[in-house]
Amino acid sequence: MHALPLRHRKVTIGALNLFCSNGPELRRDDVSILQAVADVATIGILQERTIRAGGQLGRGGLDPGSAISPLVMKMSAAKPHFRSHWD
Repeated sequence: MHALPLRHRKVTIGALNLFCSNGPELRRDDVSILQAVADVATIGILQERTIRAGGQLGRGGLDPGSAISPLVMKMSAAKPHFRSHWD
């Protein structure tokens, strides 16, 4: 089992738990990709919380533009890794 933090900036809101059937070891590339997935999940959770609380995104709360831009770069960097695994 592995756990990756669900965090935005320096605030941790939970963890993404991973249960692997093919062995306990994850490669560094795998961890980077999975952390990017956890970061995207964090943004979704924070957006849902903001909307549920009646707030508006970008007004004193989560700024989706500044939060998502680094994640897009991470996911773009991970594309070759995905391709090599599924081609």
